[in-house]
Amino acid sequence: MVVMPNAAAGSDVEAVCKVFISLWQVVELLQAAPRGVVRPAQLLHAIEEFLELLRATFGPRRMVSKFHALLHLADELERFKAMLTCWVHERKHRMVREWCDGMKNTTQFERWVMSNVVCQHLHALRDPDKFLVSVGLVNPRDAPKVFAKVVRDDFDLPATANVYTARVSRYNEWGVCATGDCVMVNGSHGALYAGWVWKHAAFQDVGSTRAVSLVQLGDQLEHNPKGRYATWSLRSSPEWICTADIVDTVIFTWDDESTLRSVLPLHLV
Repeated sequence: MVVMPNAAAGSDVEAVCKVFISLWQVVELLQAAPRGVVRPAQLLHAIEEFLELLRATFGPRRMVSKFHALLHLADELERFKAMLTCWVHERKHRMVREWCDGMKNTTQFERWVMSNVVCQHLHALRDPDKFLVSVGLVNPRDAPKVFAKVVRDDFDLPATANVYTARVSRYNEWGVCATGDCVMVNGSHGALYAGWVWKHAAFQDVGSTRAVSLVQLGDQLEHNPKGRYATWSLRSSPEWICTADIVDTVIFTWDDESTLRSVLPLHLV
């Protein structure tokens, strides 16, 4: 959640909403940048628009140095064709605190903390799945008997075939989706569908592991390009799709039990 400072005198709800929308567009561009679909000029324009609206709504005294730092992101994207996320570094203080809290001997404090943090990192790096970005289940487990039988029957697998499942599955190198998520799915002839994820599964197929997802697809009822959202009517029953056909997870809301409204990601508009 992003919390804006108190609005300056004279600002109204509509102006504040415009600031939030412009901020959302900047964040979405930053998230889409690793996919190679964002131009530096496009990012710079969105940042400048956000800063102008912020200044007009909340006044120049609210403009701190971090706002100026935003202007350098487009240069970074231009020079390096990528932008490194800072979230990983922000989370590191949790690990350090775990080793700091129980240490009372101040003469060995720094050595104790550094040695244990390094050892913990080295142990984590030995996990063979640490940098796994291929399509497939995350933390898979044996599927329950009833679900495993359904998968074997639907894909004409032998009774001895091992079937696995997980709450979360990776659909490409950029993201994962969980059961209960709303996703965008590539269909035939370039069609795009929304989908409500029921289950994920994986099994051996011709010597390789195949990842599939049980998804209740939705057909588009309305597309609002200006508002960047679409409305979808879900089909009566779910169907199996290749997990790799999932394009992205999206923010959504239910209009009724069979109709949902979803935000359209920037790279899918």
